[in-house]
Amino acid sequence: TLSLRVFGKDKHSLEVREKGGSIIVENTFDEDRMLYLTYMTTSVSSQKVYPKVQVTLYQNGKAFLDKGKGVVIDPYHEDHADGRHVTRTTAIGNVPSQSQVEIRIQPLESTLAPF
Repeated sequence: TLSLRVFGKDKHSLEVREKGGSIIVENTFDEDRMLYLTYMTTSVSSQKVYPKVQVTLYQNGKAFLDKGKGVVIDPYHEDHADGRHVTRTTAIGNVPSQSQVEIRIQPLESTLAPF
């Protein structure tokens, strides 16, 4: 399940719980567009906060990238050892023009916070 979390007036996120979740996006352009996902990370030297996840794109009920394997994201960064949470962006795959895709996000481990 995806849950909206509001931190303040202009601060919010979509959280993915342990059972995973999905969201549908539409590419209204006349050409394929790369889909990017931005997420929070913590330092590799601190305690792991966010879970590793598998992100798979589906169209018409079928996975269509990398033979259905999707992209695995391990949300950590090597930039700081001070425990800060920073964002990182990963390319997930091309969304065909004039189409909708379902983005399924499945946590692969349990951690302190949701993805």
